Amino acid sequence: MVLATMLRQLGCTTTEAADPKTALAILQSDPSINLVFTDVLLPWMSGISFLERIRERHPEVPVVVISASDFSLWGEQALQRGAIFCLQIPFFKRDLAAALEAAQTA
Repeated sequence: MVLATMLRQLGCTTTEAADPKTALAILQSDPSINLVFTDVLLPWMSGISFLERIRERHPEVPVVVISASDFSLWGEQALQRGAIFCLQIPFFKRDLAAALEAAQTA
């Protein structure tokens, strides 16, 4: 995954999940996870619903929402529901670094 590669290039350790259900299980079992990136379009639930579940179960974990779809369709909703940062695909490494910085101050 391109995102995971870019995060590793910025010095992050990454854990990937194939779907929201797996990601929620990983969050439950691994307290070292301190940031989640999610797309708006996911299998089994929307990225916004996934964001809401994370906020309910793990309010201390910041969430960054990404998508290639039109920001006006999802960005404001993601921020209102607790995302700390939104990225429109395509994005650059500097944009990802800004999201990481926002996560540190969240």
